[in-house]
Amino acid sequence: MSAHSQPPIVALSRIERLVVISHKRHDSLSDGHIAVRGGFAKITSEFSRHVKKMVLCVPVGAEPETSEVATYSGNVSLSLLPTYGGHLGFIRKFFSISRNLWREIGKADLVYAMAPNNMGILGLALARVRRKPVFLSIDTDRAGKARSAGGYRGRAKAWVVEKTIYALLRNLGGSRPAFVTGDDFLGPQPHWRQWIKTTVTSSEIPSYRPPEPGRILRVVFAGRLSPEKNIECLIEAAALLEKEDYQLSVQIVGHGPQRDTLEKLVAERRTECVTFRGAVPNAELRETRFLEADMLVLPSKEERQGKVLLEAMACSVPVIAARAGGIPSVINHGFNGLLFDPGSPGELASGIRDVAEKSTLRAYLAENGYRFALDNALDQSVSDIMADVSDFYGFRSEANKIDS
Repeated sequence: MSAHSQPPIVALSRIERLVVISHKRHDSLSDGHIAVRGGFAKITSEFSRHVKKMVLCVPVGAEPETSEVATYSGNVSLSLLPTYGGHLGFIRKFFSISRNLWREIGKADLVYAMAPNNMGILGLALARVRRKPVFLSIDTDRAGKARSAGGYRGRAKAWVVEKTIYALLRNLGGSRPAFVTGDDFLGPQPHWRQWIKTTVTSSEIPSYRPPEPGRILRVVFAGRLSPEKNIECLIEAAALLEKEDYQLSVQIVGHGPQRDTLEKLVAERRTECVTFRGAVPNAELRETRFLEADMLVLPSKEERQGKVLLEAMACSVPVIAARAGGIPSVINHGFNGLLFDPGSPGELASGIRDVAEKSTLRAYLAENGYRFALDNALDQSVSDIMADVSDFYGFRSEANKIDS
């Protein structure tokens, strides 16, 4: 089994100018480069391969939050919007932002609004007013996140989001193409599709490697060390397995506000198998196939999808994840991964035990996960999105459809 080759670009010659609207903050570095956190630059760059020119309408500041330099191709330019920092800041700079978006949308052949943030919804509304072809992506359940925080305040915030932001999305975008990451939390719409989102392209996926069971079971978590990731559940499961004399190694990769709390929990449980690795670059994680892990565990209480799951699958690493948020939209239990109750360390321990003891199951999960990652590689999914949008708005000629 081998990785797919890079698919050809779909010929969309009628799309001269794609305008992308996002709240994703960019920052000017002292050497003249632009920095942006996460996989934003990689994902949007993939869209730029399908159009002649792409304009990114994003807030750009001068106080860098990250040193991750954004590498864009020559057909990508930035339309600088002011940084605003929160809802009140957005309201204060509403007219300045609207003026800039109005101008750029007016010159667009196609508009891509990233929702459900303020900027994306404003871009969607202005595109509708200017009668421009528009599509959107939705990758955060803001109401679900508020509700998971618990309490009256969380429930009240969720209610407000559902009655305002979500109502606007349904009314403004319901008949237009939209691509939702995770479960169908906004309800079915006629032209809305699921987007299994990853930052790994076909050319970056290594050849499949069958599992090689070793004497010590190597488990890895990779992500932010924050409450919603529910890493305590993994630590408790490790403590249970250690009491059963399982030879276990658990590496927790990442940084975040909960590190001290989690280290204290490890000390309280006297669990010797858990180590904290700090942040590890994505490239190194892939090159080492997630630090030579036998499985990846994602115990999150709230997760829109979990891009790390696709990244692990692409590295032939079996995955076990919580039955929460949009994770079940990615994992078919018993086929390309295992699911467990995020409130049950015992159920997680049982899943780890099954993968450790059943070599046939481990190989089955790894192979099916790998195929799933190939089928949903970034270049493939973006190509499919652009084909769907182009068919919807009539950008593709019959010859284009045949060629693709």
